[in-house]
Amino acid sequence: MLLYLVFFLMGYCTALLVMYVLSIGRAVTLLKSTMQSSAFMFAHVEQVYNEAAEYRSKAIDQSGLSMREKLNRKTLDRNIVREMKKAAIKGYLEHWPGSFANILEYKDWDSMTSYVEGQVKIIRRLK
Repeated sequence: MLLYLVFFLMGYCTALLVMYVLSIGRAVTLLKSTMQSSAFMFAHVEQVYNEAAEYRSKAIDQSGLSMREKLNRKTLDRNIVREMKKAAIKGYLEHWPGSFANILEYKDWDSMTSYVEGQVKIIRRLK
């Protein structure tokens, strides 16, 4: 009877260990999926904002403003975009779980765009 109890406890401990390892693997898979979706979302937001900035630039060019005012507004738009990118990545990295920092594929905007380009190439190759 004692032998059955020992086997049961060994099996139970093994099952707990396997469930723990599988849950860590699932967490990593979810975080990688979240990272990929977030990168695609950031890239899409940048693309939409760049299109809006292009329309704004055309409107500024057609307006009756002086050349200096036009240049100042375009410079302001570029600065806003740069700060938006910094703030988006900073906020994303601040909320990323510290214990999973080793699976993070990007740490700034430029590495995020190269990550997105790589993922797009992979997705296109699979289709």
